[in-house]
Amino acid sequence: MGSGHRWLPGQPRSPVSTSTILASYPLYITHSLIGFVLLKMLIHAGMAFPLAVGIVLAIVIALSWALHLAVEVPSNRLGKRLAAA
Repeated sequence: MGSGHRWLPGQPRSPVSTSTILASYPLYITHSLIGFVLLKMLIHAGMAFPLAVGIVLAIVIALSWALHLAVEVPSNRLGKRLAAA
């Protein structure tokens, strides 16, 4: 049933909602640290606001997913191994 995550017991989970849940903390971190700075830089460089927001949104989502895969997944595996030892 699903991906094994139990944050929403009994509720159907789509791949999009599961991905969003898994990357929520990196998204929280990257949107404030990188997103706002990048948005300001793009607008200051003369880019239209809607285009700048779209570009920043795509970058922040991709970065947050990469952080999830590169940091959170290995950290969780290590934590489970240490807890089982």
